[in-house]
Amino acid sequence: MYLRVVYTRLRSMIAVAAFTFCWPAVAAAQSDPPPPPKVRVYYRDVLAARVNPLGLINDFRVSVRRRILEPGGALTKETFVGVGTSLVLSPAFFRYGPFVEVQPLSILTLAAGVEAQGYFRTFSQLQSFPTATAAYDDETLSKNAERDEHYATTATVAFLEARLQFKVGPVAARSAMRALHTAVTATEGDVAYYDQILDILVPRDGWLVTNDADVLVLPNQNWIFGVRHTFTHSFLPEPATANETHRLGPLIGYRFFDTPYAMFNQPTLNLLAQWWLVHPYRTGAKQPTALPLIALAFSFNGDFL
Repeated sequence: MYLRVVYTRLRSMIAVAAFTFCWPAVAAAQSDPPPPPKVRVYYRDVLAARVNPLGLINDFRVSVRRRILEPGGALTKETFVGVGTSLVLSPAFFRYGPFVEVQPLSILTLAAGVEAQGYFRTFSQLQSFPTATAAYDDETLSKNAERDEHYATTATVAFLEARLQFKVGPVAARSAMRALHTAVTATEGDVAYYDQILDILVPRDGWLVTNDADVLVLPNQNWIFGVRHTFTHSFLPEPATANETHRLGPLIGYRFFDTPYAMFNQPTLNLLAQWWLVHPYRTGAKQPTALPLIALAFSFNGDFL
């Protein structure tokens, strides 16, 4: 059953991407950039804050990339294989570890990695539960923390990632799917824990899948307008309170400049508002449906070499 759900999600992702125009990771410039160097030391940093649920995180990644094919058209404009490391920091946890990535065509990127994670016992985290039917609304989590039911711990997170992207004229889109396997050192007998980033119960030792799908309009080299749909499916042991969430809403971004392969490049400010379509508590049960997730992010990247 679990494999069938994953297959269905992957098939849907590919179908949507194949019949829409997809977006490179940061909005592409109107003119073609120079060809990439044969070897790059590339980094990317994203600082994001959000409400509903509350969150603050910084995601830094650096990798060494080697070009695979000579640029010869849209599909081979940038191809590479690379290895790198990530460092994710928030007031509640840290996560770091190695990853590998390959971009055999400019429209497709595949990645895999494993990260060690540690929780600080701040911001009511980490909370685990003996059943997948446990309540995890904001009020319940706050009361659990007041009873000292959260604790510091460690985890291992392995991931597989696929990004499919196209762009034609000013219209673009991207579908980015990530499958994660989490293994958390939790209280004996507990089968699930609350993941604040994904805002869902996650198996103590199991899989989940999440996907972001963007459709955008890029009127010039600076502005980005679009809409994003996000879903998360958690493969919880049955029965479960809710193993899937969906949210949808507009995004707007402004990229200050784009100087390809510079040490500091593509500084971009993004604002995202997504209304919860499927959620056990944020669609009227505990919170008004009209209250969206709101996120503000600043990102940039560059080349050390």
